[in-house]
Amino acid sequence: MSENRRQQGFTLLEILAALVIVAIGIAAMSKVIGNAASILQANENRLIGTWVASNRLTEIRLSRIWPAAAETDLEASMGGRPWYIREKITTTTDPDLLRVDIEVYTDQDHTRSAAKLFGYLARFTPTDSGDDHGDH
Repeated sequence: MSENRRQQGFTLLEILAALVIVAIGIAAMSKVIGNAASILQANENRLIGTWVASNRLTEIRLSRIWPAAAETDLEASMGGRPWYIREKITTTTDPDLLRVDIEVYTDQDHTRSAAKLFGYLARFTPTDSGDDHGDH
């Protein structure tokens, strides 16, 4: 009769072993899903942060105002959330060329960088093209 009972179901030890295996699988999947979510968030921050930096550089270029060399902290909004910008304008060996470094952060304390971008701002001065010889 003990043979029949053994074949009718699983022992408590077998059930516990199966539960441990399932729990390990669930824990591993949770970790994979958590890592994927973190990577997705970091990629989103990098992408939107790059857009914020690019927009700021374009604003500077379109303003047609020659800025002074300085470091400035700004705030912008994109994607329904705030972004914190640290803008550093430095002179170069050419007096008509400035370097603009822009770093975008996800936090107000500037500890979590999302993107970095740099560019140059050139000041063009009109010159006599030599086309007008007074022959009119």
